Amino acid sequence: MLDRQAVKEHVMELVAARPLVEEAFEDRSRLNDPIVRMAIERVVEALDRGELRVAEKGESGQWVTHVWVKEAVLL
Repeated sequence: MLDRQAVKEHVMELVAARPLVEEAFEDRSRLNDPIVRMAIERVVEALDRGELRVAEKGESGQWVTHVWVKEAVLL
């Protein structure tokens, strides 16, 4: 059984990672910040576990790209 608090914290961690990834993609000097690097690593780890996807089929049947996740991979 999943611990709801742990799941909530994990989701919040990924939500907090998004602006850090976006900032680092625009300004590569941000990669020197260990917090930014950790955020990128967490996103890639979530991808590896299948918790995130770079793209997914939306409700309308159209594919939606999560650009910030793709940026984390590229970084």
